[in-house]
Amino acid sequence: MFSSNNRLSTPEVNRVFLKGKRVNSPLFQIVYLKVDEDYKVSVNVSKKISKSAVGRNLLKRRLCSIMKKHLPVLDGLWMVLLPKKNISKNELEGFESNFLKEVKKIKI
Repeated sequence: MFSSNNRLSTPEVNRVFLKGKRVNSPLFQIVYLKVDEDYKVSVNVSKKISKSAVGRNLLKRRLCSIMKKHLPVLDGLWMVLLPKKNISKNELEGFESNFLKEVKKIKI
C-alpha cells in the first residue's frame, strides 16, 4: 500500500471524480486530476470483481505494488484506479504495460 501521505482522502476522491478526466483501458479505468502537488493514488476494487474481501485486497495489493515500481511517472497526478471485471491474476503482467501506456498518454 501507499503511505498515508500518498493516498487520496474521501473528499479528494470526490474532487477527482467531479473535476477529473477519465481514461479507459480493457483492464481498468483511470480517473485523474492534474495538480501542482505530489502524486496521490486510490485503488478502488468493486465487489463485482471479487465477492470476498480477501480477493479484493489481494488484487489491490498487487496493483499497488505494480504502480509503486513507476512512481516518478505519477508525479503531479491525483489518480483513482478502477479495475474492471475482466481483470484476473493472469492479466497482471499485461496490466503493467497498459498502465504505463495510459499514464504516458495522460502526462503528454
